[in-house]
Order: sequence, then structure tokens, then C-alpha cells
Amino acid sequence: MEKVEVETRRRCIPQPQLLDTDAWGEKWQLIGGQKLWTHGKVQCKGQTCTIHNYSEHHMRAWPQNYRFDRGIMERVCEHGVGHPDPDDLSKDTLHGCDGCCIVTKERGSEQ
Repeated sequence: MEKVEVETRRRCIPQPQLLDTDAWGEKWQLIGGQKLWTHGKVQCKGQTCTIHNYSEHHMRAWPQNYRFDRGIMERVCEHGVGHPDPDDLSKDTLHGCDGCCIVTKERGSEQ
């Protein structure tokens, strides 16, 4: 029963859209509209990924922004601040934080 509830919640969350594939990877339109060539889904099978398999973090419905200058994926909060995507493999978490990326009782991890 719980697995069905999790799947239902995920379907309500905006998803990146696959636009194209070739021998080198996949072209996606991220939540928020940015287009980006990425690795193929097979390469991250079984692990969290900012494109193919993100975790149940509270920022997963926020628009995504890939920072080419830093090589990281961000989630952009309602205030326009880019926060490091919890599923990004980079350890670079420096950002101008307004507190939206911090999990609180009110926000929870499921929002």
C-alpha cells in the first residue's frame, strides 16, 4: 500500500521531459525549461540522480537549473534563489541561502 502512495505522489510532481537520445546520451528539458544533454539512464541505474531518479526531498517540485560554471544542479525556490539539488553528486554546496533548502517541521521532507 505504501509503495502505491509514493508512486502517486511522484506522478503529481513535475518531471523532466526526455526530448531526444543518441549514442552519447539523452537531451532533457528540465523542470523550469532549461535544455540539457545528460548521461543515459543506464549509467545511474540503482542510485539517485537529479534527472532520472530523484529522492523524496522537499525541493523535488522546484524548477531545476544546471550551473555550467560550477558543474552542479540547483533547485530554484519561490524566491528565485538557487539551492544545491540534494541528489547532485557534487560536494559544492556553497550558495546564497534564504533558508528554503532547510527541512523544518512545517516544510517536512515530502513537500
